[in-house]
Amino acid sequence: MMGRKINFIIGILISTNISIGFEPNYSEDLLKIKEGPGASSACNVSKAGKKKCLKPTVFVDGLKVKDVQVQATILNDAFPHFMKLQPEDVLKRPTDDMGLTHGFSLSAGLRIRNRSFLNFDFSRNLFTAHDTREKFRYAGSKDEYIRHQQFTEEGTYILTLKHFIKDETLYVDVGLGMHNLNRGGAKDSLSTTLQQESWHLSKGYVPVQNNPGAAPGLDAEGRSMIVRAALGSVLGLVFEKGKLGSCTLDIDTKVEANLVGNDGVSHINVDSLARLDFVLPLKFLNRDVFGVFSQSRGILSAHSKGLQAMFEQGAGLDVMEMMTIGYRQRFYNGQFINYQSHNKLSKNDNGRIGQFFLSIGFNFK
Repeated sequence: MMGRKINFIIGILISTNISIGFEPNYSEDLLKIKEGPGASSACNVSKAGKKKCLKPTVFVDGLKVKDVQVQATILNDAFPHFMKLQPEDVLKRPTDDMGLTHGFSLSAGLRIRNRSFLNFDFSRNLFTAHDTREKFRYAGSKDEYIRHQQFTEEGTYILTLKHFIKDETLYVDVGLGMHNLNRGGAKDSLSTTLQQESWHLSKGYVPVQNNPGAAPGLDAEGRSMIVRAALGSVLGLVFEKGKLGSCTLDIDTKVEANLVGNDGVSHINVDSLARLDFVLPLKFLNRDVFGVFSQSRGILSAHSKGLQAMFEQGAGLDVMEMMTIGYRQRFYNGQFINYQSHNKLSKNDNGRIGQFFLSIGFNFK
């Protein structure tokens, strides 16, 4: 029910802003309407009247990026509860805190000659399944129980290059990296298993202990190469008005193949995203001071066990064209990819996950 309410609100925001752009009174004062790949980017016009140096909008992991950018995200299945975006009864289910529970990502990227974007991304995600709940005095905790868990920690390290090949709308995206599945209990300072254990202690939740275990059945485990290839298109519309600011709509659609050495991990995605930006007409040091955005995204994944669907909704703030901060929430359903043996999703979990993101960067003028 809450998800449908959010869908309804974001739908109204998008339809209202688009319709405003076509209202007669608004259109009379319209300074310019841009369509196409560089809709949200500056376009210089030469003396001959030809356009040059269009900079197409670039999305990485569903987030719009700047010419130079570093980005961090943190993921937790408790965030939807804190944001009041899930039913309260979810926390009372015995399968709460199962499946995809914690994670983070760090990335850095650079635009090259307007039409290409090079990006490196490092991410880890934790999938868990409750094992037992035993009486056990845990140091530093008031709870006399500790919850033992089986887990899978997924790590991805990948370098990608996106290049626009036709009128700055059509692009190819290729990547090469390493994929790692850890069920053996190896932990380091960036381990998501430690992240979950520390989170439970700090919040007074039932303590957890992530125990090493063998990969169930024929499930994959260990390190392997990952090769990524995608073909996509970005389209945009901008309605600008001096007194009210500007409204931008960007749409990114792509087909992506992920080939991984570990059995059952390879999959193909159909990924589509729409983002609506509104920027206030305030300038400082020749930069927009403040903007807000909302976005919706859907991914359908085909893999060896069937189909998995993900729907995502998000919103955030842009400050001085240098910092972006926001929140997005994902909803999962379907047949689960083989390596996610502990990701119960709709079978035993609520299938919701929240993610906060922060990016710092700037655009070349």
